[in-house]
Amino acid sequence: MIEVGLILGIAGACRTDELVNLTVDDIEDVGSSLIVKIPNTKTKIPRIFVITDVGNMLELFRKYLSLRPPHVKHKRLFLYYKAGKCSSQPVGKNTMGKIPSVVASYLKLPDVACYTGHCLRRSSATLLADAGVDITTIKRHAGWKSTTVAEGYVENSIENKTKNANQVLVGTTTSAITKTVNKLISTPTVEKRAVPFPLFVWRVAAVELSVNLIKQSAISECDFSEWGMYIGHCVGRKHFWVKM
Repeated sequence: MIEVGLILGIAGACRTDELVNLTVDDIEDVGSSLIVKIPNTKTKIPRIFVITDVGNMLELFRKYLSLRPPHVKHKRLFLYYKAGKCSSQPVGKNTMGKIPSVVASYLKLPDVACYTGHCLRRSSATLLADAGVDITTIKRHAGWKSTTVAEGYVENSIENKTKNANQVLVGTTTSAITKTVNKLISTPTVEKRAVPFPLFVWRVAAVELSVNLIKQSAISECDFSEWGMYIGHCVGRKHFWVKM
């Protein structure tokens, strides 16, 4: 349940109550992806997002759905999961909102209580902003009526700030830094597992570099799992990788 909540929450910038009210009819499995509809939102703006076949995300969703008891009378997607089985009782808002803190506790992160349900929505917007996505796209993805919130994510984007810093201080871009780092990690004398990820990524070249590292399997022997996603801290700019 926790894994599926993380996938849907971050992929769709979902609020806690949106996840709680999600039904099996709101998700269409088209084979290569999931099409998810959020019909009822706080801003009265319905949203649709897609989850593609990255890692084992679709497999995790399908496995969880297969555990749904046949006698369940309601259509709520999230059911309580325990000992490899799902009950007919739907998950409530408090339980759903504790997912980030449960993960933070598992990873032994400080200030566990600060990782609230809003972390999922915040992380989704942060990922897009750091990837260089424009304000309009971020606004539509999260379903905001005003551009003020979306502008805040773009302005505070680590990727954008890194580019600005490089242009001001050394007249270069993250692409130049990425080339240098890629050259270093491809050198036989450099042990790839020693790359201090993800802290190194965010301090040097943010998302652009992380994608290159993943493609080159530079973190394949790291403790941060074969695939992961990070949750933005609801207070400040902390992030963490989730082992699935």
